[in-house]
Amino acid sequence: MSIQIPADMQPFVAEQLQLGLYRNEQELIDDAVRLLKTDRDEAIAGIRLGLADAEAGRMQSLADTFRDLRRDLGLGDAT
Repeated sequence: MSIQIPADMQPFVAEQLQLGLYRNEQELIDDAVRLLKTDRDEAIAGIRLGLADAEAGRMQSLADTFRDLRRDLGLGDAT
């Protein structure tokens, strides 16, 4: 497989290599793909958990959610 790094990303890649964070571009690409996969896997797991909660009736209204957020953030009532 051949991968071309977009011109606007090349300075970042060069910086990472210069800092010694990666030995070469392939190592950086491997790490980026691994992080992307982890991020997507975690997002899918979160969505599945949310759907399971909804199916089990473990949810609240949007108004209640905002009320709880305002309380937790110390923002007071919206009135």
